Amino acid sequence: MSRPGRSRADARALVARLNQEAAPLQGRKLLAPVLPGGRIRTRLAGLIDEFTPRGAVAGWGRFRPVNEREATFVREAFSWERATYLEHFPSRRDPGTRWNGRHVGGGLE
Repeated sequence: MSRPGRSRADARALVARLNQEAAPLQGRKLLAPVLPGGRIRTRLAGLIDEFTPRGAVAGWGRFRPVNEREATFVREAFSWERATYLEHFPSRRDPGTRWNGRHVGGGLE
């Protein structure tokens, strides 16, 4: 059986540690894709933070955290920034798969 006083102290220590680890995020700009009405998610030092963008924002952007829950739009992301971001994710295309395409449009008969 655990002691109630100890778990409360452990919880406070955990919250203090998480706040200390999240502090560097406040001064950074974030790069993220955002859907209309969506949220911004980022991971720093293994912690996942979620922000609500201020205003109506949709697409790729650079954001600056205002507080622990909100971020403001700074500017649209450059194409090279989007490409760098996407390099962190595995490709969904199987290298052994052959892609076949066909022109779908009028005028070429």
